[in-house]
Amino acid sequence: MVSRTAIHIEVKLVGADDATPDVTNISSDFIVLAKFTAVATGTMTQFRIRMKGSGNVQVGIYSDNAGAADALLNSVGSTAVVSGVNIITFPSTSIISGTDYWLAYNCDTSDTIGVIANGLGMTEYKALTYGTAFPNPAGAGYTTDSWTNLEAGWG
Repeated sequence: MVSRTAIHIEVKLVGADDATPDVTNISSDFIVLAKFTAVATGTMTQFRIRMKGSGNVQVGIYSDNAGAADALLNSVGSTAVVSGVNIITFPSTSIISGTDYWLAYNCDTSDTIGVIANGLGMTEYKALTYGTAFPNPAGAGYTTDSWTNLEAGWG
């Protein structure tokens, strides 16, 4: 059974707002996809991501097809981010309540993304050189993990 992480359309982060990233580290040059289910219908205009360090990040959102990331709905290229919560302006993207989506990121510096290893979510990842456009569709060849490693959301 896949647990679903709730998103509040306005300010809620995926994961607890006050969650402290643990010591699990994410290497640079990987596309990481984190599955979630929207709990409201609205328009995504921001991508918020909690960072452990500083670097550059690419972010995106994919549709879901039978439990796998599918079409790239929208993305933002290289954005400089620093420790703490960062708000990235995102192209307006419609989100529908009860629908599964996949948040995506890729960073150029290892160990910068804060992770919460709580075993509650589904994550997939594979090598992708930073700066390379996100694949559309997402494609195959991902490694699946069962921990929530992305604290992100939208406004």
